This record gives sequence, C-alpha cells and structure tokens, in this order.
Amino acid sequence: MIANSRALLAIAQELLTSGIIEQNELKYRSAVSRAYYSVFLLAREKTRLENEVHDVHAKVFQSIRISLLRAGKFITFDKMNELKEHRKQADYTFPATNANCMDWEKCATNAVIQAGYALNHLERL
Repeated sequence: MIANSRALLAIAQELLTSGIIEQNELKYRSAVSRAYYSVFLLAREKTRLENEVHDVHAKVFQSIRISLLRAGKFITFDKMNELKEHRKQADYTFPATNANCMDWEKCATNAVIQAGYALNHLERL
C-alpha cells in the first residue's frame, strides 16, 4: 500500500505545481485532498481497517492515534489531524473558513509537506 500512498502524494505534488503555475484554487484544493488521502489510506492499512465502511475516518484516526502515541510520534498525529481539517476545507467549504486555508497555495504546500512527513513515520509503524 505504501506504493499507492506515495503515488497519491506524487499526484498531490503535481497538482500543487500546476496550481502554482496557473494560480488555480481548485488544483490547490485537489492537492490538499490527495495529500490527505495518501496518508489516510496507509493509516487505514496499518490499523487493519481496510474493510470498514461506517465512520471509517474516525475509527482509523482513533486507532492510529494509539499506535503513534505509543511510538512517541505526537507531532505526526497532530500533522494528520491538521491534514484532515484542511481536507475538509478543501472538499466542502467555499469559501474557506479556516485561517490556514485562506491562502490556498500555502495550504496546499503545507499539506504536501505534512503528508510526506506523516508517510515517513507511518511506514515505520
């Protein structure tokens, strides 16, 4: 699954780069969403909740939180939570209401960086 997560992160980076060139908010928003899902899918696999359908995000986050805290990866869990909030803004809020997503280029850049950081730590769990 890490290959799929890395592929999604690469797509997020491509969307970010294209968004910067075109100054395209929708590409920034898509980059945020792909960055989030790159992390979420690996977390879902690591928690063995691939077949869950109800409240899957909450269950994955609850379960991965325990694993990350046991491993001393407090910052990783915080970054994942921030990614989750940014993804909600990117996918559902027009215009954005979160101050961190008012500048979509900055938000998307941070999302891609945070996702890379989180993936590195999730791989080692």
